[in-house]
Amino acid sequence: MLLICIVWGSVLYGDSEVSWVNRVNFEHIGSSQGFPSNTVERILQDQYGFLWIATDEGLVCYTGDDFHIIGGGPEGFSALIGKKIEVIHEDPSGALWVGTKDGLNRFDREANAFTPFPQFSGWRISALHVDRKSNLWIGTDGD
Repeated sequence: MLLICIVWGSVLYGDSEVSWVNRVNFEHIGSSQGFPSNTVERILQDQYGFLWIATDEGLVCYTGDDFHIIGGGPEGFSALIGKKIEVIHEDPSGALWVGTKDGLNRFDREANAFTPFPQFSGWRISALHVDRKSNLWIGTDGD
């Protein structure tokens, strides 16, 4: 299950009577609350503060207020190649790259949509990296 940790108040230093453990509230969020899966593969916080949560049944975006299912659920984008998210990476321009068990996708924030890369269809994308020259390096498993 995904645990969301919400810290209530600040930690007081030097006060032995106050423990930070007493100031933390854990909330369990899983498939019974609408999440596509109870299995979380990766979590990425982007430059805008959104949390991108990769699961084995799709991608979820937490905006700070709501969870939005991106793939795998009934309202997920059909353009997302694969629903088992293996890796997520944000490049310096803010583009979000998503590697799945079945291919590579790039999230276009302005269009609020994924662009799939058919040339990688059927490939398990296991690693993504953007170097200093803005080249995207793609790690795959298999052929």
